[in-house]
Amino acid sequence: MRVTRSRPSRADTDAGPVAVPAARAAAPADTPDVAPASRGFLARAALITAVLTAAGALLGLVRDQALARLFGAG
Repeated sequence: MRVTRSRPSRADTDAGPVAVPAARAAAPADTPDVAPASRGFLARAALITAVLTAAGALLGLVRDQALARLFGAG
């Protein structure tokens, strides 16, 4: 035996008022967007990521060439 429950229609429910968050206050003018130290950190992190990506691609090429030679396709 299957028991079903009927849901009330939307007209029957009282949702009430919806809270809307207030707009953020603007930051003071003397606050910098990004500190100079964090810009250097970001540049260094980007450089490291680029170098490691290139190294990974080169090592993948070497791996593929070695396997091709091993199995006689190179």
